[in-house]
Amino acid sequence: MRCAAWALLLTATMLTASAEMAKAEETRLLIIITLLLRTVIIYSSKNLPT
Repeated sequence: MRCAAWALLLTATMLTASAEMAKAEETRLLIIITLLLRTVIIYSSKNLPT
């Protein structure tokens, strides 16, 4: 759960930074990469062996 919260915080931070600094195309690419990373982090944290 802590990992998912960290991923969401990272996503929000990167989206804020990209909206302020990047061009429209770069922003779209950064959003896609960030969402993919967040999905992988959340998926892998749910499937850890216990």
